Amino acid sequence: MDGQYVKAQELYEKAINLSRQLKDKQNEAVVLRKLAVWYIDKNNLEQAMDLLTKSAAINLEHPHNFENASNLARDYFDIGLVYSDKNDYAAANIFMRKPEDF
Repeated sequence: MDGQYVKAQELYEKAINLSRQLKDKQNEAVVLRKLAVWYIDKNNLEQAMDLLTKSAAINLEHPHNFENASNLARDYFDIGLVYSDKNDYAAANIFMRKPEDF
């Protein structure tokens, strides 16, 4: 099973690099969020939060674009999951409710 995790991480890293080469910020943000979820699953919450923050920053560049807004909602929900895993339920609640504002 660990071999599959390593392979998944390698593929996410390749996808991030390709998105950056192509200057495809939207797909970069999607892959950053997916890699962050991978890190949540590995219980590396600091790395997950770093990636989610980067993804959210990209999506905040065009908040009125439907796809960016949808991705931003996912970013916020996953940030809420990180806070929940850290037992910071107040912060988790704030981030999990942010998509309601969209």
